[in-house]
Amino acid sequence: MKLQPPPKVKIIETISKFINGLEETPRKVLLGGLIFFFIMAASTTLLLAYYVYQSQVDAFFQKATLTPTPTAAPQCIRPSLTLGNTDYPLDLLSIKTPGVLPAPSGAAGTAWWVSETFSPFVFILTPPLGSPDLSSTLAPGAAMLVQWADCGREEFVFTDLKTGAPDAKDLLAQAKPGIAVVIQPIGTAVGYVLYGQRPEPLKSLTPELTLEQTQEPTQGLTPELTLEQSQEPTYGPTQEPTSEPSQEPTPEPSPNRSPEPTREPTQEPTKENAVIIDITFEDMIFSNDRQTLQISLTITNRGSQAITITNDDLSLAAENQPPKAPLQVVPALSQELQPGASLPLVITFANPGGQYAVLRVFDTTLDLFY
Repeated sequence: MKLQPPPKVKIIETISKFINGLEETPRKVLLGGLIFFFIMAASTTLLLAYYVYQSQVDAFFQKATLTPTPTAAPQCIRPSLTLGNTDYPLDLLSIKTPGVLPAPSGAAGTAWWVSETFSPFVFILTPPLGSPDLSSTLAPGAAMLVQWADCGREEFVFTDLKTGAPDAKDLLAQAKPGIAVVIQPIGTAVGYVLYGQRPEPLKSLTPELTLEQTQEPTQGLTPELTLEQSQEPTYGPTQEPTSEPSQEPTPEPSPNRSPEPTREPTQEPTKENAVIIDITFEDMIFSNDRQTLQISLTITNRGSQAITITNDDLSLAAENQPPKAPLQVVPALSQELQPGASLPLVITFANPGGQYAVLRVFDTTLDLFY
């Protein structure tokens, strides 16, 4: 059977004859219009497809970018009050009536800090049933520690106990340093108040050397030891220095010669002249390039004397690393802080690295986690 060619589409023949029958200029215009029509149709199709599949297309072509975000202020741990070896969760209680201690409404076993009490810090505690009696288990010198949620830490030692109802007016007068923990009565037991003070600084173990310690005859050319390190060495009254070509012998001291003045020992910090401060931690932010760390805090002088804060009183140390001095402090230091006054500071340090660092302000340290 002989195959027949497929029939020609008459519409194509008609269009071809129509185009061939046109003159050259109309033909070009018609062909240009057809090309423009197909381009517009293709563009419309692409735009419609992009609109439908926009999320998939963006995800395919989008490159990952790192957007720096400020680091939130650290929430160290749940605030707590430690008395001896016992920890109590800490909450806040506001004064409603002036001169009257507020009454906690929470469950027993929670310590309540009376808001805005700093000198002394006043806490109210209802021990849970069956808990140790702190009046008999807390020995003098036992730790009384306050851990705030903003990484601040207050350290005291137990010094005194008074039984009976607390003197609310005296505690709220805020005229004495230290800490007072009001233990509320349980059942037939009598309530009492635990008092604490800042721990006394350790005295130097280096013996003071004076002229009286050097009266024994020395051997050879051993010089006498005095506190004046710039003084010329002297020799014992019965010893003469070995002569050397390049050294003149030192004459023996005259019996009538008055002893060299000795240096007065440096006064140790006491409760009256110690630096007592409160630190309110406010914020901690890394720079966009993470080269620096900016710390915002407020220092309050709780002592009885004015203190001067300088750049040397601030440092930041990462784990197992030497402390770093601040790169910038706003406002610029040094600044004098009168008793009861507060000073907000914005301190910029070089990034200490690691996972946490220790901020030092005077002798107070704060653990910063980031």
